[in-house]
Amino acid sequence: MDEKKTLERATSLALRYISYRPRSEFEVRGRLRRRYDEPVADLAIERLKEMGLLDDKAFALAWSQGRLSFKPRSAALIRRELLAKGIDRETVLTTVEVIN
Repeated sequence: MDEKKTLERATSLALRYISYRPRSEFEVRGRLRRRYDEPVADLAIERLKEMGLLDDKAFALAWSQGRLSFKPRSAALIRRELLAKGIDRETVLTTVEVIN
């Protein structure tokens, strides 16, 4: 299979994956790595970022707000959940400050 078609399929898989709910880059990368090599996964993720469909800061904020609205959690638990989803520590700390 040529590289362009492989990238298109990887991007399509990632789009389907994020269509169910917002995902972190870490989650999307893990899903893509099940089927594609790292360079293909990287390119697909970059494409989603360029399209504005994959943004860890927006994901962290939405996740935190959802947790506060629907399943209230402490700030410490929200921090742990975001870190487990691959969000970098600085973004996590900033997000938790914003929601408090």
